[in-house]
Amino acid sequence: MTALVHFEYPPPKSWEQFEELCADLFEAMWSDPALVRHGRAGQTQNGVDIVAARGGIFPVGLQCKKKSQWPIKNLKIAEVIYEIKEADKFTPMLEEFYILTTATSDAELQKKVWELVFDLAEKLNI
Repeated sequence: MTALVHFEYPPPKSWEQFEELCADLFEAMWSDPALVRHGRAGQTQNGVDIVAARGGIFPVGLQCKKKSQWPIKNLKIAEVIYEIKEADKFTPMLEEFYILTTATSDAELQKKVWELVFDLAEKLNI
Protein backbone atom coordinates (compact mmCIF):
# COMPACT_ATOMS: atom_id res chain seq x y z
CA MET A 1 0.00 0.00 0.00
CA THR A 2 1.23 3.48 -0.77
CA ALA A 3 2.41 5.74 2.03
CA LEU A 4 0.12 8.50 0.70
CA VAL A 5 -2.81 7.16 2.74
CA HIS A 6 -1.01 8.06 5.97
CA PHE A 7 -1.22 11.80 5.35
CA GLU A 8 -4.08 14.25 5.42
CA TYR A 9 -4.01 16.84 2.68
CA PRO A 10 -6.28 19.85 2.37
CA PRO A 11 -8.73 19.49 -0.54
CA PRO A 12 -8.11 21.56 -3.67
CA LYS A 13 -9.84 24.93 -3.67
CA SER A 14 -11.74 24.39 -6.94
CA TRP A 15 -13.22 21.53 -8.93
CA GLU A 16 -10.76 22.34 -11.72
CA GLN A 17 -7.81 21.84 -9.37
CA PHE A 18 -9.33 18.60 -8.07
CA GLU A 19 -9.85 17.27 -11.59
CA GLU A 20 -6.29 18.21 -12.56
CA LEU A 21 -4.92 16.53 -9.41
CA CYS A 22 -6.89 13.35 -10.17
CA ALA A 23 -5.64 13.32 -13.78
CA ASP A 24 -2.02 13.73 -12.67
CA LEU A 25 -2.36 11.12 -9.94
CA PHE A 26 -3.97 8.43 -12.10
CA GLU A 27 -1.62 9.12 -15.01
CA ALA A 28 1.28 8.36 -12.65
CA MET A 29 -0.36 5.46 -10.76
CA TRP A 30 -1.48 3.66 -13.91
CA SER A 31 1.55 4.66 -16.02
CA ASP A 32 -0.80 6.06 -18.65
CA PRO A 33 0.76 8.92 -20.62
CA ALA A 34 -2.28 8.88 -22.95
CA LEU A 35 -4.73 9.74 -20.12
CA VAL A 36 -6.90 12.72 -21.12
CA ARG A 37 -9.34 15.08 -19.47
CA HIS A 38 -12.58 14.59 -21.38
CA GLY A 39 -14.25 17.70 -22.77
CA ARG A 40 -14.51 20.95 -20.82
CA ALA A 41 -16.93 22.81 -18.57
CA GLY A 42 -20.32 23.30 -20.20
CA GLN A 43 -20.00 20.34 -22.56
CA THR A 44 -21.88 17.06 -22.31
CA GLN A 45 -19.40 14.54 -20.92
CA ASN A 46 -21.68 11.58 -20.12
CA GLY A 47 -20.40 11.42 -16.55
CA VAL A 48 -16.74 11.15 -17.53
CA ASP A 49 -14.19 13.83 -16.64
CA ILE A 50 -11.10 11.73 -17.39
CA VAL A 51 -10.50 8.83 -19.80
CA ALA A 52 -7.63 6.49 -18.99
CA ALA A 53 -6.22 3.01 -19.42
CA ARG A 54 -5.52 0.81 -16.41
CA GLY A 55 -3.01 -1.68 -17.73
CA GLY A 56 -4.73 -3.42 -20.63
CA ILE A 57 -8.18 -2.18 -19.60
CA PHE A 58 -9.48 0.67 -21.80
CA PRO A 59 -11.45 2.85 -21.64
CA VAL A 60 -11.68 3.60 -17.94
CA GLY A 61 -13.86 6.56 -16.98
CA LEU A 62 -13.18 8.77 -13.96
CA GLN A 63 -15.76 11.21 -12.57
CA CYS A 64 -14.46 13.84 -10.14
CA LYS A 65 -16.77 15.19 -7.43
CA LYS A 66 -15.26 17.93 -5.28
CA LYS A 67 -17.25 18.50 -2.11
CA SER A 68 -16.67 21.31 0.36
CA GLN A 69 -15.32 20.55 3.82
CA TRP A 70 -17.04 23.57 5.36
CA PRO A 71 -19.90 23.65 5.29
CA ILE A 72 -19.71 19.87 4.90
CA LYS A 73 -21.16 18.65 1.63
CA ASN A 74 -21.55 14.90 1.28
CA LEU A 75 -21.78 12.79 -1.83
CA LYS A 76 -25.35 11.53 -2.15
CA ILE A 77 -26.51 8.19 -3.52
CA ALA A 78 -28.68 10.06 -6.04
CA GLU A 79 -25.51 11.68 -7.45
CA VAL A 80 -23.79 8.30 -7.69
CA ILE A 81 -26.77 6.76 -9.52
CA TYR A 82 -27.00 9.76 -11.84
CA GLU A 83 -23.29 9.59 -12.74
CA ILE A 84 -23.47 5.83 -13.34
CA LYS A 85 -26.43 6.31 -15.69
CA GLU A 86 -24.58 9.10 -17.49
CA ALA A 87 -21.40 7.00 -17.79
CA ASP A 88 -23.48 4.19 -19.25
CA LYS A 89 -24.11 6.49 -22.27
CA PHE A 90 -20.37 7.07 -22.85
CA THR A 91 -19.00 6.01 -26.24
CA PRO A 92 -17.08 3.78 -26.53
CA MET A 93 -18.57 1.71 -23.72
CA LEU A 94 -16.51 1.97 -20.53
CA GLU A 95 -14.78 -1.11 -19.17
CA GLU A 96 -14.51 0.44 -15.69
CA PHE A 97 -15.89 3.55 -14.02
CA TYR A 98 -14.71 5.32 -10.85
CA ILE A 99 -16.17 8.23 -8.91
CA LEU A 100 -13.46 10.22 -7.11
CA THR A 101 -14.44 12.64 -4.36
CA THR A 102 -13.14 14.92 -1.64
CA ALA A 103 -16.20 14.06 0.47
CA THR A 104 -15.61 12.46 3.84
CA SER A 105 -16.06 8.70 4.16
CA ASP A 106 -19.68 7.67 4.66
CA ALA A 107 -20.45 4.07 5.66
CA GLU A 108 -24.13 4.40 4.74
CA LEU A 109 -23.29 5.67 1.24
CA GLN A 110 -20.71 2.90 0.79
CA LYS A 111 -23.31 0.31 1.80
CA LYS A 112 -25.76 1.67 -0.78
CA VAL A 113 -23.08 1.67 -3.48
CA TRP A 114 -22.18 -1.95 -2.68
CA GLU A 115 -25.87 -2.86 -2.92
CA LEU A 116 -25.99 -1.24 -6.36
CA VAL A 117 -22.88 -3.15 -7.43
CA PHE A 118 -24.23 -6.49 -6.22
CA ASP A 119 -27.66 -5.87 -7.78
CA LEU A 120 -26.01 -5.04 -11.11
CA ALA A 121 -23.73 -8.10 -10.93
CA GLU A 122 -26.74 -10.28 -10.21
CA LYS A 123 -28.65 -8.86 -13.19
CA LEU A 124 -25.63 -9.47 -15.43
CA ASN A 125 -25.04 -12.96 -13.97
CA ILE A 126 -21.49 -12.07 -12.95
